[in-house]
Amino acid sequence: MARGLSHCDATIKQTLANNLRSDLSLADTSSLPDQFANLILEPIHKLSVSRPILIVIDTVDEAGSVSTREQFLKFLNNPEHLARIPSNIRFFIKTRPKKDIPDYFKDKAVIQCVYFSELKTKITADIYTMV
Repeated sequence: MARGLSHCDATIKQTLANNLRSDLSLADTSSLPDQFANLILEPIHKLSVSRPILIVIDTVDEAGSVSTREQFLKFLNNPEHLARIPSNIRFFIKTRPKKDIPDYFKDKAVIQCVYFSELKTKITADIYTMV
């Protein structure tokens, strides 16, 4: 995710490079809070842009084991972490509804779930329009 962000903005790229230079362990750590704070939050807080920014997280259902996904999903649902994200940042999370995933997004005021089956006709029409 951090690498993708670095391609979008020179400030993010420079901040990431500085953070990794000053703490090489960030590249290898399995600490999601450390990675998020240093490789996502700090760089996006340094942006001078106030326009909306959409960060796409694709195929969460393929992100390692059930326990790996659980750690990631708990992190995304943590109100303390959510509160630190600038208001112009939005996340679009794409996943298949595996048994361990939908419960993390139910009944959350800041999370809107839309299931593919509900949008299939509209998405198909959009694809035909684009092609």
